[in-house]
Amino acid sequence: MKDLAADESRWTFHPSLSSLSPVERSETLRVLLDHFRRKLAINNRILQETNQQQIRRRSEQNLNEFWGLDSEINQLRTSTRFVLTGTSNRGGEGISLGERSALGRYLRTRLGVTSNEYPNFISDILNLTISQGFLSAGPSG
Repeated sequence: MKDLAADESRWTFHPSLSSLSPVERSETLRVLLDHFRRKLAINNRILQETNQQQIRRRSEQNLNEFWGLDSEINQLRTSTRFVLTGTSNRGGEGISLGERSALGRYLRTRLGVTSNEYPNFISDILNLTISQGFLSAGPSG
């Protein structure tokens, strides 16, 4: 992350980012990625719903009541999906990354991004983090 933050050429998509020091860019990236992590937006097989259903079935087959999962409480959590407002047809599936979201408000306040600039800004910063392997894009639509 330090190398990315230090690479001036990667941050030209918005003046507020290009004017930040590498340390400040690194902090901005950390806030962005921590937001995804806290919401369990982690691309890992074990957090996918089908794999968790398999875990529940194997638990029911191989463990007794004491050691197994409680059938009345959903103790497993699937990963979260974030969506850009206006780019997904999946109505209601995911957490918005719009300008009024917690992350959107932080970025707009911290970096001085206007409402008009925000859609391109968030798209560009997500594309940057995806291109560097920090995030992955899911299926759209």
